[in-house]
Amino acid sequence: AAWKAMVFQKMGLFEETQPCKRPVVTDNKLQELASTAPNTTPHRIWIDFFMRRFEVIKWQSSKQVELFTSLFHSTLPLTSQTSILSTHITAIGARFHFLHLGLLLLQNDIISNELNQSILRERIYTAILDYFCTVAQWPCYSTSTVMADVGILNNFWDILFHDKKYLKSILVPTTISPDSIQLPNGVYNSLLGN
Repeated sequence: AAWKAMVFQKMGLFEETQPCKRPVVTDNKLQELASTAPNTTPHRIWIDFFMRRFEVIKWQSSKQVELFTSLFHSTLPLTSQTSILSTHITAIGARFHFLHLGLLLLQNDIISNELNQSILRERIYTAILDYFCTVAQWPCYSTSTVMADVGILNNFWDILFHDKKYLKSILVPTTISPDSIQLPNGVYNSLLGN
């Protein structure tokens, strides 16, 4: 409920973006630019907790896995036009750590419904690509946080790179036969005009 409230109120990771546009700033300006950055610290803490919790429950509690799946479906939109994740440079660590968790959820083959997997994968990829559709930004926060975010991005790249093996396993039929379509009696004939 608290996560959904943050989404609804557009706080932290879900704030509208006001990018840092200057690559070279003085210490005085750094403070000013940092004051417009979203506060993603609570989300970073939650996501760290979610990562630890996921490692504990992934093979033991299908109900909690369903909760994680529901969290992603309710947080990530299907199209980039309705994206709610902040694209501010200071939110990059929290954003990609959250998406890393989503890919872990998919790659552990614990979601049994293939349609659910496909939709969740599409939501995650949309959120990934949405970040890179913004104007260039430069870090306006501490070096240690930048280095931590670079580490998160490296870990994310590794899991994204391994996702290609899961994408190859998804078979998309090249042709659809009438026998493969499961519709209620009479609906198929009415579609054909019979």
